[in-house]
Amino acid sequence: MKVLYISTNFTALSHTFITREINGLRDIGVDVKLLSVRNPDTSAATKPECDLSGCKFVYPASFFPVLGGVISTFFRSPSRFITAAKTAFVNNEDSFKQKLKLFYQMLIACRFAGWIINEDVQHIHSHFAGSPTSFSMFLSALTGCPFTFTDHGAGVFHDRIGLKTKFRRASGVSSISEFNTQFYPQVADTVPTTKIVRCGLRMSDFTFNHRQKCNTPLHILAVSRIVPKKGFTYLFDGLAYLDEEGIDWNCTMVGEGPLIPELQEKAKSLGFADKVTFTGPLQQGEIRKLMLVSDMFVLPCVLAPDGDMDGIPVTLMEAMACGCPVISTELSGVPELVISDKTGLLLKPEDGLAVGKAMAQLAVDSELTAKISKGGYDWVNDEFNIKKSARRISEFFAEIASKRKN
Repeated sequence: MKVLYISTNFTALSHTFITREINGLRDIGVDVKLLSVRNPDTSAATKPECDLSGCKFVYPASFFPVLGGVISTFFRSPSRFITAAKTAFVNNEDSFKQKLKLFYQMLIACRFAGWIINEDVQHIHSHFAGSPTSFSMFLSALTGCPFTFTDHGAGVFHDRIGLKTKFRRASGVSSISEFNTQFYPQVADTVPTTKIVRCGLRMSDFTFNHRQKCNTPLHILAVSRIVPKKGFTYLFDGLAYLDEEGIDWNCTMVGEGPLIPELQEKAKSLGFADKVTFTGPLQQGEIRKLMLVSDMFVLPCVLAPDGDMDGIPVTLMEAMACGCPVISTELSGVPELVISDKTGLLLKPEDGLAVGKAMAQLAVDSELTAKISKGGYDWVNDEFNIKKSARRISEFFAEIASKRKN
């Protein structure tokens, strides 16, 4: 089968779960073509995790190539062009400005319709329910090729655009969690066939270091974009609790984001600015080295003020694959990965004191540390393994193709 994958950026450090899926599909013989909404993010990721040769890029969208695509697409199939244009305006959920944006994306999509037809693409799949799935939907309408998408939360929990239309027109949805699957009927009138496909890890990329106990000082690691939904202000409250309990520690924060200055100021006001290191973004290999030597990985996810929240953070999976005990919160699909006292410690969101007590518990309870270190690794290896995930989504594409034939 020949499949076109569409995503925001195949080189972004935060999107490596997508390239792992692509590699997993290619490993089992699926021919995967790539269409990226943005140009490569060379500032953050210089070593893409998959072969990008032949990848095409949506933006920048120059006037004349887009015009040429619109003209050729219209004359190739006027009915499909009109159907795609109507698709941008038929929904009743979007503002007129949002509908114009969708129509603009439809016009840009025309530039790639001929390429998809010439390449004999049999299936279109996108990651993220926002712009990538907008392009999937329009390219499907323009070419007659079925499309599916993987939702990661952002375009479903908030920032929705054309969402009901996307669910209605998609041949299926690949969901990363049971939570997301149960959430869809709340935001869409019609939900197509849905299949759980976990974001998977290539376990051979990770070295398992079975933690038997925590070190002194306690080394705490957090890896993520530094944004509200990650709940790092509650991590800092927890660090203050460790100080109150006389537990020696240091903390490494990996990632970039708008809340770094605020967190730096908070660390200063709490008197431990010298014990927190902000590294900025790091390559995957450097992050794995930190996960191998850290005593615990803390990601106290919360519901952000704008409604955004995590799906199942891949960084939690990666830490577990390294044997690093994880602490997170009962939010969205996280409990499907972090099973309290078995694969990690799970807390109520927005509770800095609970974060502090959980870190303190791991600091002194070697039996618990060893248990969740091994339990976390085993669970990721079994349920969040890219070999299983690639097979699941390949089977999903095949099921859709079979239904269309019948």
